[in-house]
Amino acid sequence: MNLLKNINQELGQATISNEQAIRELKSAMLKAEMLAIKLEEANNKLREAANIDPLTQIYNRRFFDEFLIWNFNRAQRYDSTLGCMMIDIDHFKNVNDTYGHLTGDRVLQGVAEALKNCLRNTDIVARYGGEEFVVLLPETHTKSIWLAATKLNQAVGNLTFFLGEKELKVTISVGYVAYTAASMPEISKPADLVRTADEFMYLAKLNGRNRIWPQHLTGTAKKQDVSREH
Repeated sequence: MNLLKNINQELGQATISNEQAIRELKSAMLKAEMLAIKLEEANNKLREAANIDPLTQIYNRRFFDEFLIWNFNRAQRYDSTLGCMMIDIDHFKNVNDTYGHLTGDRVLQGVAEALKNCLRNTDIVARYGGEEFVVLLPETHTKSIWLAATKLNQAVGNLTFFLGEKELKVTISVGYVAYTAASMPEISKPADLVRTADEFMYLAKLNGRNRIWPQHLTGTAKKQDVSREH
């Protein structure tokens, strides 16, 4: 009888130990899953931080370059239209010199927000450097690209920055390209697309600033050497 009793006690203890082990295993697995989720969230934040300009909270040039390459190759393969805009804040140096760099930062942030709010979810705007921004519009018709450029120009022109009792207004110059492989064979790589948009942007400055270039869909913008003074 004592032997049977001892065996039953040992079996009971073994069952309890097994159930406890299962509970501990489930708890460990749950903790591992939670840690994996937190790790993925941390990695996502790191990736996002690497792609975002810290001042303006829009994409940086690094991300834009990657996005451009993928969409340029796609436009070439499927002969779709790819829009690209280079945008520069007019007389931005005067803003910094007159009102200080903190005000200049506010202007950059306000302009970036205005540009971002005017675009579709499939388009991107990035800070290209200093007071320059670049926009990419995949699979967009030429007229829509021109209309988008006009909308961006007007949106920034409508901004008002309040500096105590003073009000500050700024404008932008926009150069745009509506690229297709068939119509623009001279553009053979992504950098050519950005350079062409940049040349048009400086033509907008040369012709008075606060405008887009080319001015008309049917017009031909003549390229020429232009001053690089902002």
